[in-house]
Amino acid sequence: MKRFLAQALAAALIMPTAVEAAQPYACGGAALAGGAQLICSHIDPTAPLQSCNFFWSLMTTDDTTSVVQGTFLLEPGTSNAVVYQGFGYNMALANPVILCQSAPK
Repeated sequence: MKRFLAQALAAALIMPTAVEAAQPYACGGAALAGGAQLICSHIDPTAPLQSCNFFWSLMTTDDTTSVVQGTFLLEPGTSNAVVYQGFGYNMALANPVILCQSAPK
């Protein structure tokens, strides 16, 4: 019995989980020259529609911190969708945080 439990534990540690699965989307953002833009693409044609949220900490042109946030849907086949665009920013204080999950049907 101990051997079986040890093997089951070892298998559980080795098997990939949903957290380790590849994300069906790719996003990138930049803030420079007074503006900020966040772009996303749906990169897995077999994955369903993605419901996404984002948060992004930016430095404004008057040297104050601003956190922008929003939601968007990313349909299969979408490429280079502008999900956020704003003006009055000098730089990004952190990388944007994007969280997506399969949208309910």
